[in-house]
Amino acid sequence: MLLRVDSVSKTYHEKGAAVPALRDASLEIEAGQFVAIQGPSGSGKSTLLLVASGLLAPDAGSVLLADKDLYRLSPNERARLRAEQVGFVFQQFHLIPYLSVLENVLAASLAVSVEDAGNRARELLEKLGLQDRLSHVPAKLSAGERQRVALARAMLHNPRVIFADEPTGNLDAENAGQVIGYLRDFALKGGAVLLVTHDKSAASQADSIRHMDQGQLQPTNPEEVPVNTVANG
Repeated sequence: MLLRVDSVSKTYHEKGAAVPALRDASLEIEAGQFVAIQGPSGSGKSTLLLVASGLLAPDAGSVLLADKDLYRLSPNERARLRAEQVGFVFQQFHLIPYLSVLENVLAASLAVSVEDAGNRARELLEKLGLQDRLSHVPAKLSAGERQRVALARAMLHNPRVIFADEPTGNLDAENAGQVIGYLRDFALKGGAVLLVTHDKSAASQADSIRHMDQGQLQPTNPEEVPVNTVANG
């Protein structure tokens, strides 16, 4: 099992009030699997993603990534593991505005050594249809192009799992389909994807869909597993 989230809970404290975000949530993802989490705003989806990726410590429970208990590691050890094993794609892209497309992708190699990073970055950008945009800054790109740059950055160091938080939220249907297709391809080649999304079309490309409500993950309903993705098995 590549990622195991075991009975995690998380409560935020706002103005003296306790606000439960996760309630005893458990999730397992294997290499080659694409899992989508759906639910209304405020249901705890993004909190689950942050906890699962090692960015936010839970109040209870554990997270194992590549057989390492994330929250038993030191902060430096946890950051190193994320840099080596994890890629992130977010709704807001988080590109550095004054760097070119190529430089934004190569920024991922500052956290962990990437063999032949320059050539790998160019190959990824070509695969994502951005070979003519290498010297452009983000402001010169469309939303779809910016998200593809973010995806190339996430893939530069060959992560084992990609965490994607509403990656299609700012995209039109065509660009959204392209981005989800690239994530799907990443999973088919042996990576794992955890997608948090409101987009039913995006979620339909996953191997399984889990629904979250009031901080609780609902059991998988076999009838909701998209038929067109069974070929992953």
